[in-house]
Order: sequence, then structure tokens, then C-alpha cells
Amino acid sequence: MTDSQSIKVCITKRLDKKFWSMYFRVPGTSKRETRSTGTQRKKEALKIAGAWEQELRTGTYKPTGRISWDEFRELYATEYMEEHLRESTQRHVHTSLNHLERIIGPSNPRMLDSAVISKFSKALSEKYRAPTVNTHLRRIKAMLGWAKRQKYISEVPCFEMLPMAKGTRMRSNPPTNEEFGRMLEAVPKVRPKDAERWKRFLVGLWLSGLRISEGLKLSWDLDTDIYIDMSGLYPSFCILGEAQKNGKDQLCPIAPEARKFFLQTPQDERHGLVFDLSRSGSPEGVNMSEKRAIRIISAIGKASGVVTNHRTGKHVTAHDLRRAFGTRWAMRGISVFLLKELMRHSSIDTTVEYYAKMKPDDISAKLDQIAGVAESVPLSVPLGDSRHAGGQTPNAYLPISGEKQAEGTGFEPATGCPAPHFQ
Repeated sequence: MTDSQSIKVCITKRLDKKFWSMYFRVPGTSKRETRSTGTQRKKEALKIAGAWEQELRTGTYKPTGRISWDEFRELYATEYMEEHLRESTQRHVHTSLNHLERIIGPSNPRMLDSAVISKFSKALSEKYRAPTVNTHLRRIKAMLGWAKRQKYISEVPCFEMLPMAKGTRMRSNPPTNEEFGRMLEAVPKVRPKDAERWKRFLVGLWLSGLRISEGLKLSWDLDTDIYIDMSGLYPSFCILGEAQKNGKDQLCPIAPEARKFFLQTPQDERHGLVFDLSRSGSPEGVNMSEKRAIRIISAIGKASGVVTNHRTGKHVTAHDLRRAFGTRWAMRGISVFLLKELMRHSSIDTTVEYYAKMKPDDISAKLDQIAGVAESVPLSVPLGDSRHAGGQTPNAYLPISGEKQAEGTGFEPATGCPAPHFQ
């Protein structure tokens, strides 16, 4: 059998492309040739791929010369991204490449030299802060590194990263106990038909520290990407690498308040999604998309009027709930090593820089508690840190779904921190 007769054309569907693509492995190499089928229908794409395969087998194979940008991007997606990157990471890389196309409009990968990259960086910096710009630059650099290994370019151009601002890197203040109560009160304004389900989801994120993508996937069922494992002495999160940022399979501890919250679910109801926010008619076990859930929580944050960054006017978002979780446990005095495990960070530096920053008032309140000074603590103290003016400790306060307190905080005292019940 000759090389050309061994060619097999396959089809694939990229996340950011309208049409199906077809490709074949170049005989005698590990490279692939790719082109668009020009159709959205899988059956038509298979026919077009079959016709191309026939042409390749009956003719003489000739590799392409200078590759165009569109062909190169197609190859990078199918040859590298789809095989090595998680789906969420692929979406982020496509966002960076879309910025590159919008600002530079490259005709081929060879034109991306140091001057062009500098122009791209300057244009991005007019709209985004340094951390965001540097993230896009790193993705482009990784792509060009692959291009060099595949011999599409001879050298990777120089990338000058923007200097990072010194000092704290946590760009927004974590919401306080009282602010989270206001957030819950705003839920019916945004989700009047399913307010209780969304309140329960927000409380789950607040108490557990889960990322929003993890909360949406969290299940009671074994062998899912992320589920509550009840086999040990304490319930824990079992998370597969595909479902979390560090890409590792992990069995992770659940914070005490979150354990009580999850165990409120009756035993005979512990199946399927823990937080079911799916639309009617959706396939079983398929929740609302992360993108849509982020938009809804942002709308709730805006409706609540809670601002977490007064310089930019940014309202509370889903990730701010995770920041609040980290800050709350840091204020309780646990070691940074335990906090790192609770947050599931690969580096202690990430925990300290982004999630364990405390306001001066909170530090003063904690010092007063240690010193035994009997003073009222401001409402800025997060859940579960030091004395409360009413004689109750803040970790005896949890969000509720029923009537408000007289002060309108959305919280009520409860001995032993039982979790709230939602319909």
C-alpha cells in the first residue's frame, strides 16, 4: 500500500467555528492537514470528507507551502488544543486568538514578530489591566511555541509582559455577612419564579467555597466529575481533574457549615445534581451553563447594590463569594497550610495573595478578641470571626429564606449553626 492510499480523512467540530472541519494525518509524519467542509451538517461533512479522501488517495500528495493564518489556527485547535487542553481552557484561548485577529488581523503566523506583539499588547492595555493583558500574551506565546516546534515559524518573538502593580492583588473586597444577606434579598428581583433554588445555590457557594463551575456540576451520584463522597468519617468532595482548575483528581475536605448544609438533604433525595438550575426539558444531569449562571449572579449582585470595588464600581459576583469564604477562614486563625487545602490551591502564594487579605477593621477586631477586649465588632467582620454586639457569635448566623430579621440582614441566630432549609 502506497502512502497516499493509507490516507484517512476524519471530521471534527471546533467550539468557535460555524462549520465542521476535515483533516488527515500526513503520511510518514505526526502532522495533520486540515480544511473546512463549509457545512454545519454532519452527514454532509462526512460526504465531503469522503470525496477529499478519494482525491488524496488517487492523486499525489503534496504538502502545503506557506500556511495561512486560518489554516494554522485550525491546525492548532485540532492538533493541539483538542488533545491537550480542557474545554474551558480552549474557550479562553479562542478568546485571546479572537482579540489577536481583531487587533492585528494576521495573514499567517510568520508575521507575528516582536513589533506586532508589542502593538497587540499596547492595544489590549488601553482596555484591560496588566494581569488580563499578560494572560492573553501568555496564551499567544504558548501558541507560537507550538508553531516553532511544528516548524511553521523559525523563532518565537520576544514577549514583554506588563509590570504588575505592587501591593495587594485582590481587586475587590469580599462581601460581608450583612452584604450577603442583602444579596439573598435581591434574588426574587432577578429570579422571581425560582428564587428559592437560586438562594440555595448562593448559600451553597458561600458556605463551601466552591467555584461556580464546580457548584453547577456537584452531584450526589458516584462516578460524576464532582460529587459528595459519603464513604468516609466526614463527607468530602471527590473532584476529577477534568472538573477543576489544577487538573488533578482530589478528595477534598468540606467546611463544617457546608457539611451541615448538604446533610440537610434527606437521604432518599440524595441523587442527581445537588443544585439543579436546569431549564425544563433539559437532559437529566445537565445543568445551566456556567456562562449564563455567572450573568445571573452578576445581575443579582447589581440588584443588591453591594459594591465590592468602590474604585471601579464593581458589584458583587460569584467569585467574590469564594473570596469571602477564604477570608472568613483566614480570620478564624487556621494555618495557611490548612487554608490552602481548603481552597484547593496548588500554591500557598495564591492563597495568601488573593484569598487571605483582611481589612484593618477586621484585623483590629480579631486582635481585640485575642486580647479579651469586650467591644462590639463592626458589621464588616465576616461570618464566624469574633464577638458580635448582640452577644451571639457571628458563626451562629446563617442565611435564611423566610422572614427577615428586624434589622433586615437576612440572617437569624441558630444554636450550633444548622443550615437553612429551602423548598
